[in-house]
Amino acid sequence: MRLEVWGLGHCGLVCAASLALNGHRVVGVDIDAQRIAHLNEGEACLHEAGLAERVAAAVASGHLACTVPDRVEPGMPDVVILCLPTPAADGRVLDTRSILTTALPLAQRMRTCSHFPLVVVRSTVPVHFTRDELRPLLEAQSGKTAGIDFGLALVPEFLREGHALYDFDQPSLIVLGADDTASMRAALRLFDDPRCRAQQVSTGVAEIFKLTNNAFHALKIGFANEIARMAHLQRLDGHEVLRLLCEDSRLNISSAYLAPGFAFGGACLEKDLEALQSLAAGSEAPILAAIGPSNRAHLDACVGAIRSRRWRRLGFHGVTNKAGSDDLRNSPVLALIEALELPPGALLISDPDLRSDQESLLRERYRAEVVASLAELRVHADLIINFRTHSLADSPAGAELDFASHWHGTAPDPGPSP
Repeated sequence: MRLEVWGLGHCGLVCAASLALNGHRVVGVDIDAQRIAHLNEGEACLHEAGLAERVAAAVASGHLACTVPDRVEPGMPDVVILCLPTPAADGRVLDTRSILTTALPLAQRMRTCSHFPLVVVRSTVPVHFTRDELRPLLEAQSGKTAGIDFGLALVPEFLREGHALYDFDQPSLIVLGADDTASMRAALRLFDDPRCRAQQVSTGVAEIFKLTNNAFHALKIGFANEIARMAHLQRLDGHEVLRLLCEDSRLNISSAYLAPGFAFGGACLEKDLEALQSLAAGSEAPILAAIGPSNRAHLDACVGAIRSRRWRRLGFHGVTNKAGSDDLRNSPVLALIEALELPPGALLISDPDLRSDQESLLRERYRAEVVASLAELRVHADLIINFRTHSLADSPAGAELDFASHWHGTAPDPGPSP
């Protein structure tokens, strides 16, 4: 099939390169001309495990070419996939202007289209956006009808940073949202996978499920951290408590995210949680409303754990949201650094996934000294806060703290009440 993928960020570039290697003819579209130039040379402009090799192979095969919007050919492809950013706006509402702006010229191209093209939204959008905003715009501007002249589907993505290629190649869940039979049939032709049966739902269900899915991940993280703190105060092992909870795979679903550690952050969980909360519209949703404060309380507890130790120079190993990713959006580690209010000269950072421009940002905004490796960090820092899995065998006792193992321990016994 002939495909266009609009938006070559994390999701879009993974989709474009992967679909190209699956034999489709893919045109990637992005407003960043410099990014386009790099991609057409076979150079991935994002740090994601295995992505550089996949982009290079896709370009070399001749099945992936990239361009800017004003150089897109006027004819319609078989499928247009929208992977455009929808950042939080006004606190809770997802900003869909990038999708609506792209949809206008797309609809105009559809006017003279003689086949049945499919438009697929992979971005996270508000509930009923596809049905109530995007579909009317496409129909009005093209003079055509969804389900008869063109297809329209909402297919949420579940790609974890650092594991995105594996998640694309080995999906654990495929959700196809469409409001008519023809659109669903067209979506199945592209996305159905014999190893993972696609769940067929309406666009509204698919939209709210994406928000619910990430809200549930956030809830599990916050819940596990709350339980770990309560156990810690009782001089019990929070990991043991959560291990028992996860033993029940029949009722407790799975162990994913149900492990105490550090606060959540990143580009998706907080944004999608707030978007889901906005659906309450005057009614109470106390569990969802409590997740954010619980996460902030856990961040405060981590601040307290650091301040309770003696140090002059504090090292942070791993500040991006995930190992194998250079994403710093809404980084909880940077939130922790800000909360500590460190004096000049007290902060050191190491992270192999940082780009040079990000290192400059950390130096300027946080007055940090960025060093090359964990080994160098160990030389210069009195205490290291470690956000990456590694062996502590060569670290001096008490010199490193990682919050996953921190909650294994117990709080000091305060002794008998007076």
